[in-house]
Formats: sequence, C-alpha cells, structure tokens
Amino acid sequence: MSRNHIFALIGHPFDDTWRMEPTSFAARSGERARPLFHTRSRSSYGERNSDPDLTRHMSITRDNVSNVIKQELSANLAPFLGEIEAKVLSVLETQPQPSSIKRVTTDKTITGRDRDRENDHIARIEHLEMKVQITASEKEAQDEMIVNANNEKMLLNQKLRTAEKKAKKLESILLQAGLAPTGLDDDKVYKGFETLRFSILQLVKQICTNRNATVKDNIYSKLSDEAKDYYVMAIVANALYKHCFSHEKIYFGFDQTADNFLVQFYSNVSNHSKVSQQDMADWRIRTCLLSQSWDDSGHYLRLKAKDLAENIIWKKLNPFMPNARLGLMDKNVVQKDAKEKLAGICEQALRLALMFNSSKVEYTWAHDGQVELDPARVQPVGSLGYKNMQECGEGAYMVVFGGVVKGGGVQGKLAEDPTHLSDTLVIFGPFGEE
Repeated sequence: MSRNHIFALIGHPFDDTWRMEPTSFAARSGERARPLFHTRSRSSYGERNSDPDLTRHMSITRDNVSNVIKQELSANLAPFLGEIEAKVLSVLETQPQPSSIKRVTTDKTITGRDRDRENDHIARIEHLEMKVQITASEKEAQDEMIVNANNEKMLLNQKLRTAEKKAKKLESILLQAGLAPTGLDDDKVYKGFETLRFSILQLVKQICTNRNATVKDNIYSKLSDEAKDYYVMAIVANALYKHCFSHEKIYFGFDQTADNFLVQFYSNVSNHSKVSQQDMADWRIRTCLLSQSWDDSGHYLRLKAKDLAENIIWKKLNPFMPNARLGLMDKNVVQKDAKEKLAGICEQALRLALMFNSSKVEYTWAHDGQVELDPARVQPVGSLGYKNMQECGEGAYMVVFGGVVKGGGVQGKLAEDPTHLSDTLVIFGPFGEE
C-alpha cells in the first residue's frame, strides 16, 4: 500500500503543501513559511498537540488506517496461503514414497498390537467373570451345607437331651439297686492327686518360711531347706489322710452330724462277724452315691473342708510360719488368703475320698505306711544318709505324700495284685540317732 493511497483514504492527497505550515498567516505577516516537521520549538509543538480538533482528527485517521490494513490482509491472505499450499503439495508429490509407505505400515502394526492387547483384556475379564460365577456357586453350596449342618446339630442336640434324660433315669435305677461303675478313670485319679500334691507344696512354700521352727523330733532341724518344705508338706498330708481317707474317718458326703453317725454305724456293722464285707462295701457305695445327689451343690462338702482347714490343719502349721511382726490388718489379710487356699486343698481331698468310697474297685492313698511300697515307684525328696529303699530297710523312711494304689483281680481288691498309679514321695533316714 503506497503512501499516496493512505493519504487519499483520509481525504488529503499527499503533496508538497503537507510539508509546510498553512500560508494564510505567513502571507499576512510577510514571514517565510517554516517546515512542518522538526522545525518547531518544543513549546509551539505542544500547543498544536493540545488542539482538540486535531486530536480527534488524528484518532479518526488511525482507525481508518487500521481498517484498511485489515481489509487488505483479508483480501490478499487467502490467495497467498493457497499459493503456498499448492507449492508445498507440488514439492511433496515430487518426493519418493517409501517413507509414507513405512509410516502406514507402522500404523497398521500398532493397530494390531492394540487389538491383541484388547483381546487379552477381554479374555481376562471373561476369566474373572467365570471365577466370580464359580465363587458364587461355591458360596451358595457352602451356605446350603451350613444350613444342613445347623439342622443336623439341632437334631443331635435333641437326641443328646433325650439320651441325658435316659442316662439320669438309668443312674437313678443304679443308685436304687446299689450298682455303680466297676472302676474309676485312672487318668482322672492320677491327675487329681498330682494337683493335690502340687497345691500343698505351693502353700507350704508361701506361708511356712520359718526354717528355724522348733519341732518335737530331731528330723526337721537336720534337713535341707528344700527337704524342710517336704517335711511340712507331710504334716498337711497326714491330716488329710486321717480325716478323709482312713477307715476310722470314712467320708460319706453328708453334713457333719450325719457323717459322724454313718461312720459309727459302718464301723459297728463291719466288725460284726455275721455281716458280709461285700454287703458293707455295696452299702457304702450306695450311700456315697446318694449323698452326691443329696448335696449336689457341694455346700456341706465346703463346710467340712473349711472346718478341717481352720480348726485342725492351720494349728499344725503355726510353728512354721514366720515370726516377722506384721500390722494387724496385714496379718489378717495374709492369714485369710492362706486359710482360703488351705480350705481349697481340703475340698480337693474330700472329693477324691468320695470318689474312692463310691467305687466298687478298691483304691487307697498309700500314705499311712501300711501299704507295701514298690521300690520302683518311690521318689526320694530328702535324706539324712540313706540313698535307697534297700538301705532304709523297714521303717527308716518317712512318707511325705503317698502314691495311689488300685486293687486288682476279678473283684478289684487291694489284696489281689494291686497296681501303683503314682509314685510315693519319701525322706530317707536314718532317724533313730539323736
């Protein structure tokens, strides 16, 4: 676009008159015309720029120029771009084609990979859906099995309740007829006495810590500290045997008054020459079984255990208790705890005695020294010199805690091939020397 063209658009053709100031004033004043550009002083130029009409005229001129340029670009740009595109296409057509062929081939290869990957995903999804279906089927089958199992459990529980009722009825018949099981569970008997032995020893170690106790015999002072614990343990075991297991103190399981009467009655009748010992044994078994039905809660058994612990055995342990001065409250707390544990031990012993007295097969706690011991079932827990039963001979040992012996033979009598179910703990002598 030429300069003349632009000035023509704004209404003022370009000529030499634009180079000079208007001549009207110059002609009147007789002055020579001055150039328009770069000749005015700074102050006079500022005065012209401050003319409002000129400013508006210049703004209109600028807008017209901008619009003309946009129109020219719009009219001429499209053909120009078309020519460039035509030339580019002509150049591309003259170039060799291997690159384009290679590009197309590459595109096909990528498409194939994508298709394979998509197929793999589809196959995996189908596999997972199949697994879900299988899992759902298995869960449904398991739910059905659980329902069936619950139904079977209900039926079994119902049958069990029916069987228990029949068993109780049969037990009642056995009680009335005096027919009890022919023997006890040997493992249960063994574990019962092992628990009793452990409980006694733990209590002795807890409360009987006075190693300098004064004892009538000369054995205690000669023993080691560990053997002294077993010596005190023997004192507790002796009392339990005397009041629970001995023939003079048979425990029938009733209250104190009834038991005292039954013990006296049993002793008197058993000593009668015309009374069968088997009949007395059957009567004893039947009576003990009846007491278990009568005192099914064990109330009277616990009362007897408490009386035995506090009024008999506790007094025997006093010399072995520490002399340390404790506050009254502390002493009462310690004694209360110890007496409760001792009562629990007595309760264990009474239950074991009642088991023995309810069995047709004879059992005994070999603690009184009257049962001949098997040397192979003797366990020494202390010694004053002897090393084995052969050296001890007859009576030169002290039974600490007797073993359990079960009767043998057809009738289960202790006199017929007895069996030792547990070891007997002993302290070897000699004891006769002062």
